[in-house]
Amino acid sequence: MKLRKFKLKKNKNGATLIEYVLIASLLSLALIGGYRAVGNGYIRIYNNVSNALP
Repeated sequence: MKLRKFKLKKNKNGATLIEYVLIASLLSLALIGGYRAVGNGYIRIYNNVSNALP
């Protein structure tokens, strides 16, 4: 019986895809967090202005 030697090829396509997904998810989390932080400030300013108007 002959032993077969298999060369393991590194499939970099899957790793690259996972890296892009991780980058996209971290970027979206940062954008959501920034929107919440800035958005709350704008809501307070809008409420202050609307309350100051007669």
